[in-house]
Amino acid sequence: MKKIAFVFVSLFFMACTQVPEVPSIVETIHDKKIIVALGDSLTAGMGVSEELNYPSLLQKKIDNSHLHYTVKNVGISGDTTSGVLNRLEWVQKLNPDIVILEIGANDALRGIDTAFVRKNLEETILFFQKEEVTIILVGIEALKNQGGEYGSSFHSIYPELAEKYSLPFMPLFWEQLLTRPDLIQSDGIHPTAEGYELIVDDLWDYVLPVL
Repeated sequence: MKKIAFVFVSLFFMACTQVPEVPSIVETIHDKKIIVALGDSLTAGMGVSEELNYPSLLQKKIDNSHLHYTVKNVGISGDTTSGVLNRLEWVQKLNPDIVILEIGANDALRGIDTAFVRKNLEETILFFQKEEVTIILVGIEALKNQGGEYGSSFHSIYPELAEKYSLPFMPLFWEQLLTRPDLIQSDGIHPTAEGYELIVDDLWDYVLPVL
């Protein structure tokens, strides 16, 4: 009887001291990486409900692909490259792994000097690269009625910076809508919900390779 009791106690002790063969909390719970959608009203989703703006639609694609990322929408209507530059420290507090940078439309609408726009964008890129954040740059065009010289100078900013800093580059935010005016709201600027779906389909080709 003593022998049986000894064996029982020994087995009990071993069971208590052995590392359980189940995943720990650390192994089973992983913090999602962060994608920050940084921009103006095109990012904020002016004119459409929150679940239909581009960051929300991008989140759905990510979830459907079973990828471990959370998209945070920090688009502000009316924002400019100067505005983005002034809130970089706040954005960085979100600890982004990836930033999708869509900004410049309001600069173009106001006819802001393209050298100033370029400087702001470059400083934004350098800030995030210093923090080891991946940047996906989205191109913006000036309106045709702002003149060929201004439009050409503005257009060149984005591809040149993308090449200089080796950034994933989506050449034009609303490229898929150029032949679909029915997918642009009555203001002639902001996409409809269906328009955002096409934009996200296009953006996905640039986002997926860096996830």
